[in-house]
Amino acid sequence: SGLPGLTLAKWVETLQIATKLVPRPSHISLYDLQIESGTVFGQWYDDNDDDDDDDEDNDGGDFASIGQTRGASPLPTTTSPSRLPSASDCAFMYKFASGYLRSKGYEHYE
Repeated sequence: SGLPGLTLAKWVETLQIATKLVPRPSHISLYDLQIESGTVFGQWYDDNDDDDDDDEDNDGGDFASIGQTRGASPLPTTTSPSRLPSASDCAFMYKFASGYLRSKGYEHYE
C-alpha cells in the first residue's frame, strides 16, 4: 500500500504545504493507496507482494511487461515504477499525519 516513491521526508513536506495553503483548507482527507489485483498498479507491483519486509528489494518490475490500453501512449521500457513504502512505514506516516494535523487544528473524525 502507499504511494509509489513516498518517503517520510516527502510526506512531512506534503503535510506542511497542505496546512499552509491560502485559503486554509477547512478539512484534509487522507487515504492509503491500496494496490488492487487487475489494475495497472497491481501489474507493476506484484499482486501477491505485501512488501512488509523493509529489507526486501522490490524494484516494482518493468513497464515493458504491461500491455497497452487502447488510446494510451507506449510506456517506456527502461523505467520502472518507484518502490512502494513498507506497510509499517505507511502505518507510521498515517499516525504521524493524524498527530500533525491535530496539532494544526484539524479534527480526526474517522
